[in-house]
Amino acid sequence: MDYSAANTELWNFMIQLGIIAASILLANFLRRNLSFIRKSLMPVAVLAGFLLRIVKLTGPIILQNLLSAAVQSADVVMLNYVGQTHVSAVSLASQYASVLFMILYGLGTGVTMLSAQYFGKGDMRAVNAVEGIALRFSIGVGFLFSAAALCIPETMMRLFTPDAELIRIGAEYLRNISVAYFCWGLIETYLATLRS
Repeated sequence: MDYSAANTELWNFMIQLGIIAASILLANFLRRNLSFIRKSLMPVAVLAGFLLRIVKLTGPIILQNLLSAAVQSADVVMLNYVGQTHVSAVSLASQYASVLFMILYGLGTGVTMLSAQYFGKGDMRAVNAVEGIALRFSIGVGFLFSAAALCIPETMMRLFTPDAELIRIGAEYLRNISVAYFCWGLIETYLATLRS
């Protein structure tokens, strides 16, 4: 038997077998330790299949959110070598992005709900209409945040701190990242539509 890396069929089978075994072990563990699952008399194999289906559905969303958090944390990790003042300034400037994220997340939640309803109904024209309306709104909000970050970053930083040094460093950061806010507004609508 060829156990080399070139034998992809064998290794794909082994990986799938490992995933199935791990899901059955997890299902067995959950069934033994959670009384409401034990009382439901759900077989371990059915529970394992359910867990696999949940992981398949939520895995890409979890990965996307994990990557998004990693990118946001990268600024702090890189600036840690520069100094504490820079870390504080970028952290305060990131509050500006948090406001944008809350707006886009609310919009994305609405798009996801409406798109899923229309998709379930089979009305793709309505899905496209919802996406178009949300895209116009998110591009507008992204453009406003980008313009504010590019043109008046000092004013935006003054909302969060009176310290002149933090304002100067944070304003420089906001100018550098201002284009990303526009792109973020554009991408978030497409992600919400695809997620539905």
